[in-house]
Amino acid sequence: MILFPAIDIYDGKAVRLLGGDYGKATVYGDPLDMARRFEDAGARWVHVVDLSTAFGEDEDTCAANSAAIKAICGVDGLSVDVGGGVRSLARIDELAGYGARRIALGTV
Repeated sequence: MILFPAIDIYDGKAVRLLGGDYGKATVYGDPLDMARRFEDAGARWVHVVDLSTAFGEDEDTCAANSAAIKAICGVDGLSVDVGGGVRSLARIDELAGYGARRIALGTV
């Protein structure tokens, strides 16, 4: 069995939404730090969800998430499964270029 710890990202920050409500978000801070903590705890995979892109947020918010995803993909020893708002071949190519090993297509 492979466990995939998950990092939900909104506006470049690791978050947990209560009932999917952004108004009831718990912010955990830097997604890269979360990924490194998971890797330090023995995780070999992490699942990253781009909430901003999934919900069609503005360009700057989505760009902050992309930067966070790219940074997470650079963590040595950690493979990344990413999803959330992947709706085009261009986005698939972008995420693959960051180093994502798996890309989930849920909203396409």
